[in-house]
Amino acid sequence: MSEIDPRITIIKDDTVSIDDLAAAQRSGISVLRSAHVGNLSPYNLALAAEFPLLLVDHNQTGVDRTYQPEVVTGTDGPVPLTEARGKLSSRTYIENVPEAVWGLLSGPGYLDELHVRAVEQAVPQARITTCTDYFRAYPTVVGDITRIALATVPEQFNRVVTGDGSVDKRDARYIARRDGVLTLRDDPRAPEAAAMMPNTVTIMTNFIIEALRTEQEVQYHLSGPDMINYATKPDFMAALNGLYQQVRRNTAFAPRLPADLTVRMVKATPAKFATTVGNRQQELEDIFAHLAEVTAVTAEKTVFFKTDLAADTALKTALLAVQSERQRAMETKIAEQLSSLPELLLQPGDQGMLTQYDVLREGGLYVPSINRTLSMKQLEGLAKRLATIRKRTQP
Repeated sequence: MSEIDPRITIIKDDTVSIDDLAAAQRSGISVLRSAHVGNLSPYNLALAAEFPLLLVDHNQTGVDRTYQPEVVTGTDGPVPLTEARGKLSSRTYIENVPEAVWGLLSGPGYLDELHVRAVEQAVPQARITTCTDYFRAYPTVVGDITRIALATVPEQFNRVVTGDGSVDKRDARYIARRDGVLTLRDDPRAPEAAAMMPNTVTIMTNFIIEALRTEQEVQYHLSGPDMINYATKPDFMAALNGLYQQVRRNTAFAPRLPADLTVRMVKATPAKFATTVGNRQQELEDIFAHLAEVTAVTAEKTVFFKTDLAADTALKTALLAVQSERQRAMETKIAEQLSSLPELLLQPGDQGMLTQYDVLREGGLYVPSINRTLSMKQLEGLAKRLATIRKRTQP
């Protein structure tokens, strides 16, 4: 691609494992997981143990059904933190502090503060920043990109956070030009109206900051179930590249940006084989052990049918009966253990999903080696295999 036609290319990649991504990170390549403030499911916690976690703190209570910032939730179900709905998590004050999270904050605070602090306590090695703090660390870059976006795609500035923290969908370009965007305000939590940055601009700014920070032409972005779909659609990509071309032509930092920036986007939701230490840890390891037994039975069948003994009908029938019974016994045990670890087959945001609050209560996070070494595609296949076993063994 020529210098006069710079672009960002997003490539879906399910071939990498956490170990592969960790190796890329050690080599200087950016590997970043972007999620939302709120209740983080096991795959997010497993990723937080390895990679920087960028948490969007302008999600809304009662609207974000995946991360549910308005409650503390986990395997025991939700406990309300506020009755407010449709408010930014970064501007919503905690009204009710459950006993389970006393001590996480030194005093009353905001929803985003509590959830971030809980992850930091549950996963001590986690490196967490909110979207607000991340952008405020690069004010010149963010300011220049915002200026260019206002000049080229002003219609995208169509959301305003009001004084009470609610989000109003209306023309925000005047407020943005006069006062800047929410994340760059002197006090982003102040109860006053502010323009919100469009999603396209936010994502492109993230990619640009990582490119500037690492000075690499390639980066990995770890996606949840949604971003990898909408961010790779042609219309979104066209808008992204239109902005990127303007940034490459009209900013002082443009020479530091690659003409071709490749973002390898990894849907990381399959990396969900993580749980708490103790009983749950043993249950998870037992599932893997029983799966290995099932695999061994299948291998034995394959070997047998390649021998001359397979021609002996009586022997074949007897052997298959024994092997089928062994497999059925192992699969029954797997199904029983899955009932103790329902989060393995739940989707993020489902009732009963394990979160950082379970990890806090039960003493730590356990991530087995299989969650690190298998590729995302292989982990997805593993989840499907477990779902099939559960369905097959149900009465």
